[in-house]
Amino acid sequence: MPKRSAVSLPLNSPAPEWARQVFGPVRPYLLASWVPGTVIDPHIVRFERPTIYPDPQHYPDILVFDKDYQFKYALEGTDPSLQRRRGTLYPWKRNQIEDADFATATVQVTPTLGADDIVFGFYAYREQDVVFSALDCNPFTT
Repeated sequence: MPKRSAVSLPLNSPAPEWARQVFGPVRPYLLASWVPGTVIDPHIVRFERPTIYPDPQHYPDILVFDKDYQFKYALEGTDPSLQRRRGTLYPWKRNQIEDADFATATVQVTPTLGADDIVFGFYAYREQDVVFSALDCNPFTT
């Protein structure tokens, strides 16, 4: 009896848009910006897009605003030994992120957060689907 091969192929081919996505830092991770987060505890935030790229030198960058959108904190997730590359609009502070669970996008921070704070994250996450951005619903396209 012939030996069976362990190679399996998917039944469906990937969408053609998959190859045109801008992956970073590696496939299948995409860069996400302004990802809403929920304050779970005064020092813990969970973001909406799970499966953060697992790099302990690059935790998510986090912006925190109060309930009236007044700026509170800009927490830079880059390791302090690396070069700074953040903008100057916010006063980014390092060493304010204690730990992160990459699988659930849960981050522990040093500053105390309020339950009604508005939190946004910036990080690379694993995208399971094709993000199609060329859809034009405008009926008056020229």
